[in-house]
Amino acid sequence: MKKYDGTFLVRSLQKQIKQSGMTYSVLAKKMEMSEAGIKKIFAKSDISLARALQICDLLGVELTELIQDSVAEMSVVTKLNEKQQQFFLNHPHYFHFFMQLSYEQKSVEGIQKQYQLSDRTVFKYLKKLDDLGLIELGAKNKIHFIKGQVYRIQTTGTNLEKIKFQSSHRFLNNLENKKHGFLGAGIFDLTESEIENMKSDIMHVHDTYLKKAQLNRARRKRNDQRIASQTYSFMFAYGPETLFNDIQPLD
Repeated sequence: MKKYDGTFLVRSLQKQIKQSGMTYSVLAKKMEMSEAGIKKIFAKSDISLARALQICDLLGVELTELIQDSVAEMSVVTKLNEKQQQFFLNHPHYFHFFMQLSYEQKSVEGIQKQYQLSDRTVFKYLKKLDDLGLIELGAKNKIHFIKGQVYRIQTTGTNLEKIKFQSSHRFLNNLENKKHGFLGAGIFDLTESEIENMKSDIMHVHDTYLKKAQLNRARRKRNDQRIASQTYSFMFAYGPETLFNDIQPLD
């Protein structure tokens, strides 16, 4: 099961060691440890922050760079098969439950409490996700994801685009009715190449903050009290038309 349990950080450390040309033997001497002790560290799926910092200092790299590298490695795009897509299209509330559970990495208990769901309802959600082959459901509603932790769901070019647009409409309505959040828009006169550059720039910003969000979610799952993050939604849409196109004849 892929999850942020230190495995990817260990892999990033090993990659940095290899790139530096330093052997485990040399590293062991610098850390005043045995070579067997060093190898034992890397054989584990987790590593302490103190050890990671110590190795980073010896390699001359920043721990933040290492974390970003490990997050990039674990940022796997999940693709849903036709059966899964069709079920979610027919039952979008299951898709929303799955996205909060997987992509947003919320706990079963947290979702149940937030939406005041009965035990029976929660079980029905989880059992169906198990039937679809997206999770394995264990005793006491303990779950793990079949293909590892979900970090991105590919909806472009799939039937799930319909759910995306439905969710976007609901999001904008909530923004208007609840008077919270921010709605910004721009109208630009651009060439096709400039549009492509703008999309590329926006995706770069998206991916930068996606990595930060993934780190915050991983820390939240470890009950890191220093993290006070919460879920925010941002949208970007474009099309070859003006926003102000509701002009009608007056006669």
